[in-house]
Amino acid sequence: VRSDNGSIVAAGKATTRSSNQFVTGFGTTARSPGLIVYDNLPRGYINGTNFTQAPNNQQFNIGDNYSMAMAWNIGNNNQVTGQFSADGIRVPMNPSGTMIQTTAHDHLRIGGAPSYRYTGQVNEVAAFEHALTTDELDRVESYMAIKYGSSRNYANGTKNYLNANSEVVWDATRNAG
Repeated sequence: VRSDNGSIVAAGKATTRSSNQFVTGFGTTARSPGLIVYDNLPRGYINGTNFTQAPNNQQFNIGDNYSMAMAWNIGNNNQVTGQFSADGIRVPMNPSGTMIQTTAHDHLRIGGAPSYRYTGQVNEVAAFEHALTTDELDRVESYMAIKYGSSRNYANGTKNYLNANSEVVWDATRNAG
């Protein structure tokens, strides 16, 4: 997987509170692009400095199972577009960021980078060589939420769970309340 266009999805469990928890990502600092937890706030980095944070200061509390995802496309002038998700709550990527491409960004790191170790539990990471569509992200995140028990947090109970064929296996509307 190269970081030109792609997607990363990760599932894990928050076990400690720390300022820089690099879960997975490309480059020497695992954030070009990458998924991190900063002071329990999930973030998607696109170039080491520009990031998108989960909406409404959504946090991963100690003991929580979680899923995180990001999908990105690099366009003209290395401008990045895409989406970031924490437990199924999705927001657009910060549109002002650019991606600087070097061969150092070819390596996917799991569990952090030399100075930024992840001290939580990483259950699974999936990397894709294209930016996943919203439907594809929903399917992968549903799978990980069910498999690793983050389903109680998944989209705050407002999103359907989908199987590999995009069929609803748990309906949020029918199960509300």
